[in-house]
Amino acid sequence: MTRVFAVARADFLERTRRYSFLITLLVMIWGAYVFLPPNHARYATFELGGHRGIYNSAWVGSLVAMLSSVFLSIAGFYLTKNTVERDRRTGVGQILAATPLGRRAYVFGKALSNFAVLSAMVAALAVASLGMQLVRGESRSIDLIALLSPFLLITLPALALTAAAAVLFEVFRLTRGGFGNVLFYLLFMVMFGVTTAGLKPEAAYLDPLGKDILIRDAKAACAVAYPEYQPTRDGMSVGFHFRSNNRIWDLKTFEWKGGRWSARDVAARLAWMLVAMGLVMIAAWRFDRFDEARSPGREKRPRRGAQPALLLANGADAEIAVANGAGARLTAPAREAPARRSLGARLLGATRATALAPLIGAEFALLTRGQNFWWYLIAAALIALSLFLPLAAVRMPVLPLLWVWPVLIWSAMGSREVRNGTDGLLFSSARPLRRQLPAAYLAGVGVAVLIGAGVALRFTLARDFASLGAWGAGALFIPAFALASGVWTGGRKMFEILYLVLWYGGPMNQTPELDFMGVTAAGAASRTPMIFLGVALALLILAAVGRTRQIRS
Repeated sequence: MTRVFAVARADFLERTRRYSFLITLLVMIWGAYVFLPPNHARYATFELGGHRGIYNSAWVGSLVAMLSSVFLSIAGFYLTKNTVERDRRTGVGQILAATPLGRRAYVFGKALSNFAVLSAMVAALAVASLGMQLVRGESRSIDLIALLSPFLLITLPALALTAAAAVLFEVFRLTRGGFGNVLFYLLFMVMFGVTTAGLKPEAAYLDPLGKDILIRDAKAACAVAYPEYQPTRDGMSVGFHFRSNNRIWDLKTFEWKGGRWSARDVAARLAWMLVAMGLVMIAAWRFDRFDEARSPGREKRPRRGAQPALLLANGADAEIAVANGAGARLTAPAREAPARRSLGARLLGATRATALAPLIGAEFALLTRGQNFWWYLIAAALIALSLFLPLAAVRMPVLPLLWVWPVLIWSAMGSREVRNGTDGLLFSSARPLRRQLPAAYLAGVGVAVLIGAGVALRFTLARDFASLGAWGAGALFIPAFALASGVWTGGRKMFEILYLVLWYGGPMNQTPELDFMGVTAAGAASRTPMIFLGVALALLILAAVGRTRQIRS
């Protein structure tokens, strides 16, 4: 245990001394403000058929604890899923592997550090909630037990699961990268949907987020205050729900004194803590202790002599082939006679666009390189569905599935050079800003167009040109988003997270204002495609500014 706490303390101090941690705390405090909208606002975060409790200590604490359990469970995973990988990348892990520190002590220490970081954010939210109760002014009577108990019983067990899952995903090679980020998000969305819509009130203890326990008691209190409210009939919403056309939420309020925590409810929350500990034990059992030879799910090593090359076509009379695992070699192609090349250029009418063609092809090959047979098989199946299913089914869900399938391809844009250590070679080549960056973007657009071509063809045959225009805006927006995110962050995670959130909140939920694919007819006929085209242009400018900064640094 001494070693576990030593690992946890060192990792916790290393993270909390960063500016990013301070910024995250400030965001959490701001979260308490947006979680508690005043009545007659344009959005609501928790309403029961047009009702909500007054902002007393019980309702404020329960509402913020419930929403932070939901949002921090998913955001906290991405915030903490880097601790083992950081040790692996920096070489600290290899040093630790040479010490008496065992696998279990290391993994449990990392999980405890994750939990401590998330708990610090919860503490900031709890303090901010107390202040927000006074700011809203609907009830100035402070009850610390009613305010803080939901954070202890609802939020912390949920975040223990998140902290354990982050370590577990880092142990396996298959899930430590972008695939794990996408998989966790999809699993979380499925779990959230099932527990929100599929659990009966008496089965609320099966919800790992704990929100259903509070929802059950809040519904019962609302039915007592307003007999016309029927919990099984009237609607209920959790999350951010906006009214369109400048309409406001006019919610009826009632007094709620907090959830009735039975011994079974408390035991259920403690049981989820034990589940989290079980996940950490699995992670410790499968941890490779930084020995890549025994890493779970390790990739097959390439055959000797099979060394795929990275082609950095830069328009000059040279090509740089960087061989995997064998250093680098420079090869100069045979020079053509200047007169002959000049004549050929005149005959073909060579332009900058044609000169970019080989570079675009090289970038496209780099983007799609490394995908296995099953990836292409599923992509081909989705394209076939887009050609033969009815148009309504092509809109939803085929198109959103088509344009979420290559998310790991797009997320490599803009950051591949830094991650592979070829940025020095690339940025010193001829005109990298004017040639390589546009080529990378156009290669990403090519991926979107290629995999979504069947949908475009169906829109064209149906003469639905509004949806076709929205589809085109999406094909231009997604790679611009990926390129700007990769250039400015130097990694893949930001795009993977934000894109999945936008994809789920927009096309998957058929929200016209966020429909950047043309899934909804209302979104395609509105100004939404033009807005996303403008955003794409702004993102391209941002990517160019970031790449200029990289070249000059």
